[in-house]
Amino acid sequence: MKNKKIMFTCLVAALLTAFLIPVNAQIQDGCNNAPRGDALLGTWRVRITQNALPLDELMTFSTGGGIVESNNFAFFQIGLAAGPGHGTWRYAGRNRFPFTFIKFLFTPEGAAAGTLKVTSVITYSPRNDTWSSEATVVTCDTMVNNCMPLDITNGHATRIVAGL
Repeated sequence: MKNKKIMFTCLVAALLTAFLIPVNAQIQDGCNNAPRGDALLGTWRVRITQNALPLDELMTFSTGGGIVESNNFAFFQIGLAAGPGHGTWRYAGRNRFPFTFIKFLFTPEGAAAGTLKVTSVITYSPRNDTWSSEATVVTCDTMVNNCMPLDITNGHATRIVAGL
């Protein structure tokens, strides 16, 4: 009877180990080379280049496909103010992640002035846990219709790591 309990305990331990190892591999922070749908989760510092003027952006990717974005573009220089960007992303396979986010634009007096819409496909590099993309930026009316091309930007992102 004692041997059966020991064998049962060993079997349960082996099964738990077999189930927990894949879960642990899925939640690592992107340092392996396997394609993963959750590789973007977390917050990234993005260096954007447009018209030879670099700017910095923060993007947070959440479980379920949500994005929150902000950047240091001086909208006031063009007579506007902008809120944070909100959007969505998904995994498209082969380390590629399409995304879209939208920002509300305002006049200096606070009146609605339209929206800024950014769309792109991120190419994630599992080797060095970075990503890059070329984004299309358009301005639209307040309902995100009647969009006009504004710019095409390039971005390169590095992960913000907790505690560093």
